[in-house]
Amino acid sequence: MRALKVIVALILALLTVLMPTLSSCALLGGEDETDSTGAVTDTGETEGGESESESEKQQTEKYLFSDGVMKYRVVYASGDNEDVKTAANTFCEKLASYVENKDFLLSDVTADDGKYPEILIGNTNREESAQVAKDLGENSFIIKTVNGQIVIVAQKDWIIADALGAFMEKIEFAKGNTSATIAEDLNVEQTLDGKSRERWANVFPAYEGGILSSASYRSNYGLSTITGTISRNYSVVCAYETNLEEFLAYVDKLKAAGYEAESVANSEGVVSYWISRGADRMYIYLSKNAGEARFIVDKGDSATVEEFSYTYDKQAGDTTVLYQYGFVMSDHGKNIYEYYKDEAGNKIFNTETSNCGELLIFKLADNSVMIIDGASHYMTPDEALAGLDSFLHEITGTPEGGRVRIANWLMTHSHRDHFSGFARFLNVYHENYDVERVTFNFNYIDSLMPDFFNKNFKVWYPDAIFHRPHTGETLTIADITIDIMYTYEDSIDAKTGEIILDKMPQLWGGNPAIDQNNQSIVARITFDGKTFFMTGDIAYVAQDVLLTNYTAEELKMDILSVSHHGLNPLEKLYAITDPSITLCSQKKEAAPILNSLSIKAYNSYVACTEGGLDNVYFAGNYTAGVSVGENGELVVETRDIVGGIWDGKDIYGQKEAIPAH
Repeated sequence: MRALKVIVALILALLTVLMPTLSSCALLGGEDETDSTGAVTDTGETEGGESESESEKQQTEKYLFSDGVMKYRVVYASGDNEDVKTAANTFCEKLASYVENKDFLLSDVTADDGKYPEILIGNTNREESAQVAKDLGENSFIIKTVNGQIVIVAQKDWIIADALGAFMEKIEFAKGNTSATIAEDLNVEQTLDGKSRERWANVFPAYEGGILSSASYRSNYGLSTITGTISRNYSVVCAYETNLEEFLAYVDKLKAAGYEAESVANSEGVVSYWISRGADRMYIYLSKNAGEARFIVDKGDSATVEEFSYTYDKQAGDTTVLYQYGFVMSDHGKNIYEYYKDEAGNKIFNTETSNCGELLIFKLADNSVMIIDGASHYMTPDEALAGLDSFLHEITGTPEGGRVRIANWLMTHSHRDHFSGFARFLNVYHENYDVERVTFNFNYIDSLMPDFFNKNFKVWYPDAIFHRPHTGETLTIADITIDIMYTYEDSIDAKTGEIILDKMPQLWGGNPAIDQNNQSIVARITFDGKTFFMTGDIAYVAQDVLLTNYTAEELKMDILSVSHHGLNPLEKLYAITDPSITLCSQKKEAAPILNSLSIKAYNSYVACTEGGLDNVYFAGNYTAGVSVGENGELVVETRDIVGGIWDGKDIYGQKEAIPAH
């Protein structure tokens, strides 16, 4: 008898060990809260400790995921349509942020073996999809539970994104978002209002105001994707013929759906918000005067403004200075590999220096620096690099051999004359510097960028924080603020979703680089109560946007950096800025003689500057430092240029092959 009791006890102990294992053998790592169809069967208490009628709950809800484990497979219609694929991928990226098992997205090429309930997206080859799709009306979608499957179909493929957005709104999250349920008897049908909703391929509810662009814009590069591959975590959809009332109604709609909406506007003419929920992030802004809104899904490698910014309270004795750093430039104004004529009229092929390049440096109050652009490597021979290294150590008070803090490297656009010089500098002196942050918004990258950033920069500075700025944002770096007033996203045609071509290339003989110049970031940078207007290389398209979006008071600046090395005649914009000091990354002798456009530009920025030419400072003649005096006046100090003509080396210090000429 005693032996029998021992055997019984052993059996009971064995069952105690095996029962949790047996009950956990549900689909996709499922647990005892669901049966094989995903229905709720747990009869425990609610999170707050109060019991409820679980039999009633079981009839109305099913677990989508529970305790971080997905209970469904997601199946999308196979084929070539990018709208369905993109929407399904984006939808699953959202769900994957909540669960541990990530590989639940399949195409309908995979057979339904009956083991797993499925969320069917689009016109899949499953019988349930066809059954529901026959009831679709024009511009409509349906979400319906059939035979335990969740069917999501749309009359047009691009409407699938709207349907998935509606489905997300039906999800009830619990247990700190580790579990979520969905109604067992789903039956949602919605018809869009007839306005174009093509290419709204994201999980956010669609904008219902105005008319959406006929295509979305997707070309963008971040610090982790500067490899020649366009970021898939980025898209821009525009709306035109819209207004503030419709825009704010959309913000309210998003809030009602559980999204957070943070207002970040820095202008009366631009109303902007960051929209977020979980891993989803979208930046939206309305250009009130243009009647255009832009919706930017930006959930890639860009840090938030809060993660990126930092503040420093200026103390007695702290100084902030804006420098336009000088390089040797020519009197004739031609760039490397261009021809010019000598005094005798002979045609000379230029391999000596370039007049095309810009480097601006903010020495900040905390003795760090912010680098803007970086000049061209055609302007930075070894002697110039050594001079720049000494200069940065001097102005920050960093002893020789010490590491200078570069709080931010802001690149206005990706042309090599705005980054390759500093790239060569870092290749030589990277051990003397800590680059903490990088700012850019590129829809085009120079061919030199992928190797430099991936093989060098990210090895030297793996912890550098990246931010992709958008119009309306304000960044803070130490004691300066950076109001973003324009990015290339403003040059996207709100009707077509394509980049607007500038009229200026025709004046330049069809040079496509002028259109790429309109990807430049334009910002108002404030330090010690004074404003600096950073314009990059913008042309007419950007000028028109700025004049539309901002008042004359907002465009009035204390310091102007003229666009495109003094080459682009932005006469309307310059007249409104009305600066006290103007900076031009050109040589004084070359500025008024380059061509008919540069002459117009020269006349306009000299005329708009208080005091005329006496207060225009040229980077081809000296380094100029601008600070604010004790009485609030602007003080300019100049110093000689260190360096000489180009030594024929590329950004890696190797001899550059000279093209045939």
